[in-house]
Amino acid sequence: MEPEVDSVGIAILKGACNAESKDVAIDLSQFGLVELLGETALKEIPVIKGVVACFKVPLAIRDQLFLRKVARFLAAVPDFTATEREDFIAGHLADGEKAAKLGETLVLVLDRLDDMEKPHMVAHVFAAFVRGKITFDVFRRLATAIDLGALDDLKEFVKMRPAASPQQRGVNVNTQILGTNLARTGLVSLPAFGGNTPILGVSFRENELGKMFREIINEAQPSSA
Repeated sequence: MEPEVDSVGIAILKGACNAESKDVAIDLSQFGLVELLGETALKEIPVIKGVVACFKVPLAIRDQLFLRKVARFLAAVPDFTATEREDFIAGHLADGEKAAKLGETLVLVLDRLDDMEKPHMVAHVFAAFVRGKITFDVFRRLATAIDLGALDDLKEFVKMRPAASPQQRGVNVNTQILGTNLARTGLVSLPAFGGNTPILGVSFRENELGKMFREIINEAQPSSA
């Protein structure tokens, strides 16, 4: 029997909003896959034991990989102030329907991620949502962009800086390959053209969604900027 998506999602949300989550987060890099993902080891990590409890045992390989992503996500979620937690719980978790929808979104996004570094990015976007900096719709769109983008492309995009010229706004993705790769994420767009405007040599530019993504990741990880 597969675990209930709703129960898994709610367990993740509870872990993310736990005031002590950072105190029990562990450095996953020190463990091998077998040691990290064994049933006994997982149950000893308080911040994800509630998630583990939703699964049957022994854990299937896909379940093990999913829980590893969950652990990395929870470890990367920053500390929230008491006010931030209370406001978020009141606005999104007190309503069962909203909580289930948000939990389901987290489960689906984390399950699809193709790189173990991506949960860190999702965690930073989630934190912006918790703090009221972005809406739920924007959170979903940014999470989908992280899912669709190649990790190296996303990292390169985050490091880019807006043009110095005041006539140009935002980042100009002047590497054609990178711009084309990022287009599927929805973070960049081609400029609008009139019917007779030539487009030879035109490059992609970040749109509002891309700008929010870069700002959120850079603010959370200034050293990687």
